[in-house]
Amino acid sequence: MITLRHAEHVEKAQAERRLETRFLLAEPVKVTLLGEAEESCWGQTLNVSVTGVSLTTPRPVEIGSPVKLEVTDGMILGEVRHCQAAQGSIAEYLVGISIEHVLFGWMEFYERARAMDIVVDDPALVAPSEVDRR
Repeated sequence: MITLRHAEHVEKAQAERRLETRFLLAEPVKVTLLGEAEESCWGQTLNVSVTGVSLTTPRPVEIGSPVKLEVTDGMILGEVRHCQAAQGSIAEYLVGISIEHVLFGWMEFYERARAMDIVVDDPALVAPSEVDRR
């Protein structure tokens, strides 16, 4: 079983329609819109469940878009279910993702591919928290 570090259980309201338990989780996440012209940006997770992720992004994403979410040692593939401007903000959007596939433990393969120059880090897409580490 995967433990969610820094995660707290979200109490379910009586009007809540979701069946799964949600957990608060504030982590940076690289969001890539999949398609002909892949676009990436950094977002922040808000909460997660077995079937979905709620996060914020600096720009809107189209409902129905396939996305890839990259977190520490994990990748999530899913579809945008909703997107709306965050209350009181014109530069932040609340996005809901339905999870299709999850892959954890892939960093070893990524590091090998990077060592062989198969993949290259894009400095423009470095997570804000990683800038201090470099």
